[in-house]
Amino acid sequence: MAYRQLNLNDAAAFLQLDPQELRAMALRGEIPCSRQGERFLFEQEDLDAWYSERILHEAVVTPLDEVRRDSHVACTSRPLILTPLCSPESIDGAMRGKTQAAVLRNLTKLATDTGLLYNPEDLYEELRKREKIGTTAIDNGVALPHPLQRDNYMFEASFVCVGRLLSPIFFGAAPDNSKTDLFFLICCREDQLHLQVLTQICMLCLNTDIIAELRNSEGPEEMYDAIRKCETELNAAKPRKGKR
Repeated sequence: MAYRQLNLNDAAAFLQLDPQELRAMALRGEIPCSRQGERFLFEQEDLDAWYSERILHEAVVTPLDEVRRDSHVACTSRPLILTPLCSPESIDGAMRGKTQAAVLRNLTKLATDTGLLYNPEDLYEELRKREKIGTTAIDNGVALPHPLQRDNYMFEASFVCVGRLLSPIFFGAAPDNSKTDLFFLICCREDQLHLQVLTQICMLCLNTDIIAELRNSEGPEEMYDAIRKCETELNAAKPRKGKR
């Protein structure tokens, strides 16, 4: 799916914001856009990068009101978002890699093993392009790599892979300058689901013990159980601000 230019209403729908709120943000210069007379125009690529940076590095998390899910994921009033998209088979608790490129290669292999990826090389190149725009590494040794573009022809269905390095590396310039050892590879077919998953993972890192639990788990089965446990707790409780 190629990126496209959006008008105010389409951009608001993409970001799940009220159009008037988005217009006010544009007038204040808080969001990338151009203007033609009274019309505001937004590049989808710019909006995607803006939202990702806001979530990844400013921890300004605004959960979306609704989750647009692929047909294989059930919806409930407060659905688990991350848990249904991964499985023990999409988790590697002993991943190797000493460089960013090696880690992205190993994550691509893990994605290939799900059977949901059409072209591994396309995914790898999109992951590299995204990291060139700005690192997906966040605080506390976590990174959220994802393709620069989402395309229905890249994946059979949306999924998330989780990798835990045996030895942390400098994956990117994380805000706290930490090395990275936990990776959530986000592979979503739909823009709204992608934004929802980004938000949910950041909320989990901020408000639950998921980072420690993933590091202390014995293997993929325990890591998957930790994800399900922490996400269930997150959905059942009010956020604990500042939890690390």
